Amino acid sequence: MKRFKIFSSSVVVFLILVITTNAQDPDCPNGFDQSKTVTITVGGCDYSVKVCFKCEAGTNPGPLVTVYSITKLDTCNPGMTETKVIQAIYDTVFQANWLATNTCDTIGPCDFPPPGGTWYTLYYYMCWGKATDLQYPNTVRMMPCWWGESGVYCSELWRICWDENEQKYVRTKYGDSDISGTFFCEGEDEIPEDPEPGQKSICWELPTPCNPAE
Repeated sequence: MKRFKIFSSSVVVFLILVITTNAQDPDCPNGFDQSKTVTITVGGCDYSVKVCFKCEAGTNPGPLVTVYSITKLDTCNPGMTETKVIQAIYDTVFQANWLATNTCDTIGPCDFPPPGGTWYTLYYYMCWGKATDLQYPNTVRMMPCWWGESGVYCSELWRICWDENEQKYVRTKYGDSDISGTFFCEGEDEIPEDPEPGQKSICWELPTPCNPAE
């Protein structure tokens, strides 16, 4: 078992966003009742990304947001590992402006009413795997590794609000990053090969603010 250190980290991202669909999605994890599928470009390669969220009224607990699945849309090489791609996508989705414009329409000014804004809980899934479909054998989807009983996540609480002076959305973290459940990932940090058509890979550990890379 690795010892976890708690802190926030940033990831360098090369991206372009294009929104494609917005629909109810029963395949999202328990606790999430909406989803949006977007195309995010990382390292020059396009990925279809399913973002799951729930728009809670009020500020406590407030909206919940996570990245649920990632599918590469072309054959280009992003010049980075799958781990770096997932981290870059999380970093993109969890930015204040992205959340404000793509998830819940509930964010107010920072100074009214005090403390202003909306409290978002952001979920990073810590164990990921790959799966392929028999109908589309060359399409590899990455998603949290439920089949390895490793659906634990790292959560963070952020206040997001509109700064009238700066004329932009800003976010402020509150408290520590927190792990839900007992963490176990069968492949540790070694990224598996793409599985055969119709198969699933073993799981690998994704560094998050709760378990940063050493």
